[in-house]
Formats: sequence, C-alpha cells, structure tokens
Amino acid sequence: MGKIRNNFSSFHDVWLIIEISCFVTVLPLFMRFSSLPTMMRTLTPDCKEGKDNQQRDTTAGKIIKYTEYVLNRNFWIYKRTCLKRSLTLYYFLRRAGINTQIFFGVRFDNNQAQSRVEKEFQAHAWLVLDGKMYLEKHPVLTQFYKKTYCYPEEGQHDFG
Repeated sequence: MGKIRNNFSSFHDVWLIIEISCFVTVLPLFMRFSSLPTMMRTLTPDCKEGKDNQQRDTTAGKIIKYTEYVLNRNFWIYKRTCLKRSLTLYYFLRRAGINTQIFFGVRFDNNQAQSRVEKEFQAHAWLVLDGKMYLEKHPVLTQFYKKTYCYPEEGQHDFG
C-alpha cells in the first residue's frame, strides 16, 4: 500500500494513469484507421492557460512518469515505441498546456549483413519544445533523420 501512496498523491494522479493506459490501448486503432493529419488535428487539444510554471512542471513530470510506466510494461500493446511514446506524451503534455511539437523522420541505415550491404529503412518520432528536442534520450542520433512531417507546423503558433 505504501508503494501506491508514493506514486499517487491524489485521485487525479490515479485518474491520469488510467487515462494514459486507455489512450495507449486505443491508439493503435486510431493510427490504423486515420490519416496522420487527421489524427494530429484530433490529438491536439485546445491550449490550456492558467497553470503556473511550477504546477505545469509537476504535471509534466507525472505525465512523463506514468507514460513511461505504462509503455515499459512490454506486454500486448503496452510496448514502448518512439511513435506511441511521442504521440502519448504529445497529447497529454499539450492538454496540460505545454505546447510541444511532434516530429516524424526517416533515414536509411547501412548494415553489413552476410557480406553484402543492405539498406534498412528506419523511422523515428520525437518531441520538440521551444525549438529544442524534448525528452529525447539520444538527441544526437535524431539529427540523422530527415524530417518528413511535424505538427503543428514549424512557425505555426497556437498560444491560445
């Protein structure tokens, strides 16, 4: 019981992890049956105002912690991929008033496989906040991806 109290200080915290779990559960269906622009418009909530920086940082920390917890279960659809992680964090952080952008990129990675060179197509999704990569574990690697799509578009501001 003490472990639960250490991770959830209020009913709102419990509700947040339930929301994140539900979001991750339906996300694969949404991705399958929706175009990327439609999905991004739907996942972009109206900008919230009114939270001070400390409250926003506390909320962001909980969103990040609970998202990582859900996606690190490595069970069924609860597997950590950069796409699920980025879309989940994008939605919940934006809903909390943190105006992140989401970027998608691709690259070819040359691999030596059985004495012949094969090109492997790789894709990646990441978040940007105030023009800088946000919550990216390996930002140097991300620079090798060619940006193919971002939302909201660069230069498009939505300050409420």
